[in-house]
Amino acid sequence: MNTNYQVNKILVISASERRFELQSAIHESLGASVSVAATFQEALSAVALSPCEAVILDESLADLDPTNADHFLAHCADELPIFVKLAITGVPRCVQQVQLAIRRFDREQRIITESARHFLGSQLRDSLTSIFIHGQLALKTPGMPQDAIKHVEAILEAGNALQRTIGPKPD
Repeated sequence: MNTNYQVNKILVISASERRFELQSAIHESLGASVSVAATFQEALSAVALSPCEAVILDESLADLDPTNADHFLAHCADELPIFVKLAITGVPRCVQQVQLAIRRFDREQRIITESARHFLGSQLRDSLTSIFIHGQLALKTPGMPQDAIKHVEAILEAGNALQRTIGPKPD
């Protein structure tokens, strides 16, 4: 699977006996450690003992116990939730849904990261521009003491070094 998001631990929550088949198929497909739980109480205990990156939730169990399903999902806000219908869909299709969900999550994470990087770079460039303008103006101040000139020049050099580190403005 071509993804940057490394899923090392997955929890399958299903009362279906096919959960073990799904566990094995997901392990083979992703190479991740896969645990199973038949109830939400077991799932909470499993997550408390060993946090996971993704939770595969059989919707038929959630339909039977919506209150505990909501409680579990609220408790596991950091895990990637993946909803499947194991009884209807079958194991191969569920594995495909899991792979697609992880790819989609990876793509969304990359977009968010790139947007944050672009925003922070833009903010930093704006601040550096202000530093350069005010620094150059300060250097033109008549009668500025030599010590102050050295400090302003050091500030401008630090700004130049920072600008080289962040690179040119993206198109």
